[in-house]
Amino acid sequence: MGAVDTLYFSVDTIPGRETILGHVEFERTIEAIREIQELKQRLKSKRPLIGIEFVITTDNYTVIPESMDYFRDLRVDS
Repeated sequence: MGAVDTLYFSVDTIPGRETILGHVEFERTIEAIREIQELKQRLKSKRPLIGIEFVITTDNYTVIPESMDYFRDLRVDS
């Protein structure tokens, strides 16, 4: 069995905004991303890559630019 190459997280909002689809563990998701990024840095590893799948709805499409900035600051890969 090989190592994990990429992890994807599904989100529909950013902190400070209400979740549309009920991603009730949003803060835990962000915490996990930060923990993985810290571990990668300590191990001097580029893997696993971190990907965000942003669920777009008619209720949240206006936060897409802000979301892109937020997740870029978290250093996600895609």
